[in-house]
Parts: sequence; structure tokens; C-alpha cells
Amino acid sequence: MQELLKAFMRGAAQQVYAVTARSGDRYAALTATSVTSVSLSPPLMVAAIYRESRNHPILASAEHFIISMLGEGEERVASILAEPADGREKLEKVGYRETEWGPVVAGSIGFLALRRYSICAGGDHDLILGEVVGGEEPAGRPLVYYRRAYTTIGK
Repeated sequence: MQELLKAFMRGAAQQVYAVTARSGDRYAALTATSVTSVSLSPPLMVAAIYRESRNHPILASAEHFIISMLGEGEERVASILAEPADGREKLEKVGYRETEWGPVVAGSIGFLALRRYSICAGGDHDLILGEVVGGEEPAGRPLVYYRRAYTTIGK
């Protein structure tokens, strides 16, 4: 069934996001496509984070986290953030700016700042829910992952 699920999801065009957080002097930074809105009242988003990821403890302990929407042409950023390396090192490679809520990835076309709301188990991932507390609306064409390759949407 795992292979069926993988094949099914490869056929779904998915927006590419960067999920980042700062907890003390530690940083989390990763590429994610398993991100979606959950509720408008309160305004909630969820990101599915692999429990064994080095980013997980930082995201689970941070008061806030950021979901940045990556834009067209940011394949390099997505690839670097997908590497199994230290979050701060990855952010320094791709560039970022600090906000009161945490690091926002350079090359993002918009972002949401979220206050951790709850964490729910979901198989080998945890679903980290966050309440929207700030951000910037997207401006530009999004980076999309489809059939194991990056693309974008038409004009």
C-alpha cells in the first residue's frame, strides 16, 4: 500500500513550501509538500513532519514556525532545504531573514507565521498545527512538484 500511496501522490501537483523554526539557538529548515489549511476559525495550517527528522524536535518545541511558499525558479532552495543537514547551515546557504516569529527563506513569494497550536500523531509523522499570527500574501508564481520534478503553473 505504501507504493500505491507514493504513486498516487506523484500524480498530484503539489505546492512546494519551506518550513522553518527557531528554538533558542537551534534552527529547523526543510522542504515540505504536506502542508495545508485546516480551519478558518481559528485560522489553522498543518505541516506533516517526519518524527525521525532532525528538524522535528525543534519544530515541536518552538513557540512559532514559518511556512514559506517557494516561487518559480527556486529549485535550488528546495533541494538544499531537503538535505539532511543542520537547519542553520541550510538557511545560510539559501539566505533568510529573521522575523519576530522565526526565519523566512529568501526566494519565498509569501509566508505565514504560525503559533504552535497542537501536535497530533499521524503514523511516522507528526501533524504540527499552527494558528496564523502574521505573514505576507504570495506575489509571484509558485514552485510546484509533480511526477518527481519541479515545475510551475501556467500564466
